Amino acid sequence: MPCEKDWVDIMTALLTPTIAVLGSMIAILQWRINRFRLKHELFDKRYDIYTAAMAFLVSIIQNGKVKEEDRLHFLAGTKGAKFLFPGKLNEYLDQIHSKACDLQCSIDELDGVLDAKKRGENIKTKSDIMKWFVAQLGSIVNQFQPFIKLKH
Repeated sequence: MPCEKDWVDIMTALLTPTIAVLGSMIAILQWRINRFRLKHELFDKRYDIYTAAMAFLVSIIQNGKVKEEDRLHFLAGTKGAKFLFPGKLNEYLDQIHSKACDLQCSIDELDGVLDAKKRGENIKTKSDIMKWFVAQLGSIVNQFQPFIKLKH
């Protein structure tokens, strides 16, 4: 009988530390899961902005002009970028929008220009802007890559 009482006392004494250790392990696992969830949610939001920017570039290159609908989709798709990315990437997105506006202004001016010299200058401007957009297809991945990695 005394042996059984010692056994029960030992088990009772070990129960509290065991519960504390298990509780700590569960808390650590929950913290890790929440950290992974945050990374995944940030990835989703950042990737949506990347796809909006990429779709805008592709649309401009395919059409040779800026469709107002695509410009509005770009602005709507990238509106949260200021909260998810550092200033450098936000400046890049602003530059894409600015160049798109420059391209559309150049196209609009080209339609009304009859003077051969001004028309030639305008065509050169449009060509330079289009070359810039084509170059961005390779550059945009490098701009976004540090922020849309999903590593654990």
